[in-house]
Amino acid sequence: MTFFSDLFAELEPSGRYDLLEKAEELSFKAGDSIIQEGDENRIMYVVQEGGVRVERSASDGAGDPVVLARLYLGAVFGEMSFLTHETASATVIAEEEVQLLAVHHESIKEMIKADADFAARFYQSLAVTLAERLRETSSAV
Repeated sequence: MTFFSDLFAELEPSGRYDLLEKAEELSFKAGDSIIQEGDENRIMYVVQEGGVRVERSASDGAGDPVVLARLYLGAVFGEMSFLTHETASATVIAEEEVQLLAVHHESIKEMIKADADFAARFYQSLAVTLAERLRETSSAV
């Protein structure tokens, strides 16, 4: 899975393998809600196949939700609440049949306890991913 290697490029190959081994494969049908805005979420998802829509409630609480992004192969979502332990800031809906890798926070905690160097590399990989997303968002404004 090249996209997984790219996403976690900072990890040693053995760390990527271990992370992949702990990840859960999930499938959703078009229209299924994967994450609901305001709900607790301790899972980070990676799109393997298909696409998802990220949306937020309108700021006035009325009207249609605002679409923030559409994500496809290799994209990560759920990482904000995964990192901050806050509720989900957006709803994520499958736009078509989608295959995901789900990385549970508890699995990462176990890996960090077993290998302290893994923590630095894992969080650096996430920081790079978030910085790239921020750059893309800033250039779109």
